[in-house]
Amino acid sequence: MKKAPLPAGLKTETVPSDLFSYDAREEHPDVTAINVTHLLDVVIPGYWVMNLRERPDYTTSRALVASWCEAHGAHYYARDREDFSLYEAARQAVDKGLTRVVYEDLS
Repeated sequence: MKKAPLPAGLKTETVPSDLFSYDAREEHPDVTAINVTHLLDVVIPGYWVMNLRERPDYTTSRALVASWCEAHGAHYYARDREDFSLYEAARQAVDKGLTRVVYEDLS
């Protein structure tokens, strides 16, 4: 699947593959990790400066994030803080053949 380039200025992190590979003999690419809080300002410009009543509801925001993930070849990973692992998020992305993950700590 061809993935669209990331927008200029989108803050990302790199998760080196040696941190999430279960088997050192496996070769995986590094994964680009994107915090959903940074992505929201891309899919809904001005999201963080909007009045709370002007912001789209969670269902609408989630649908826009999911659409962005599909267009950009990214896996979406969300967990409560006690179950959250950026390394597991990266591993899941790679297991799906992706090198990008949008992550959300639901706590």
